[in-house]
Amino acid sequence: MEPFERNIEVWGKENQTKLRETSVIIGGVGGIGSAVAEILVRSGIGHITLIDNGRVDIPDLNRQFLYTYDDIGKFKVDVACSKLIKIGIDCKIVPMNIRIEDNPEFYDGIDKLNFDVAMDCLDNYTSRFAFEKIVNGGQYLISGGVVNNFGQVITLKKGGSITLSEIYDGLADETIIGVIPQIIMNIASIMTSECVKCITGKPKLLNRFLVIDLENYNFDFIELEGATDG
Repeated sequence: MEPFERNIEVWGKENQTKLRETSVIIGGVGGIGSAVAEILVRSGIGHITLIDNGRVDIPDLNRQFLYTYDDIGKFKVDVACSKLIKIGIDCKIVPMNIRIEDNPEFYDGIDKLNFDVAMDCLDNYTSRFAFEKIVNGGQYLISGGVVNNFGQVITLKKGGSITLSEIYDGLADETIIGVIPQIIMNIASIMTSECVKCITGKPKLLNRFLVIDLENYNFDFIELEGATDG
């Protein structure tokens, strides 16, 4: 039986084939990133690269769905890879245990990769700004973030969008923030839905934020100025 039979009933066999032929790179395999990775594998993406240099820690377990107490102290990319290949045996998953930062070592490793969509699942601005530089004019960048009960998603494309570093210019990272698993899964679901749309048709969040207030069940859109559909 076709493992993606139920997917095909929704978006069709042709689009399922497109997903199998697509390569996605995920920056950050924590709360959002681990959920994004699992959903994309179950969606039928054919090639996924996971980038993270962190280890699983006890405070991660409230929201990082791939990990358990047995994984404490292990590298996230290794744990995620070992679990994801059991879900999608036809998906090629490549773990990259490397710090995402603005230096030649990071970019040299990424330059060798071919990918169609980049998923920014990072939790700090410094890493986000470094990660977005890997995207060229032919690729989409889908960026998601959460804090407390709130989350947001946006899709950008080089040449037709302003950059994350421009959007978040002047903002500082917080050291520790509260976050609940419900908003993580909401944002991961929207990011992966948008990823499928980027691959199979026109994205819905190009140059606009979808902002979710899970406390009050509010969903709002914020259009970016100075951007095109480019």
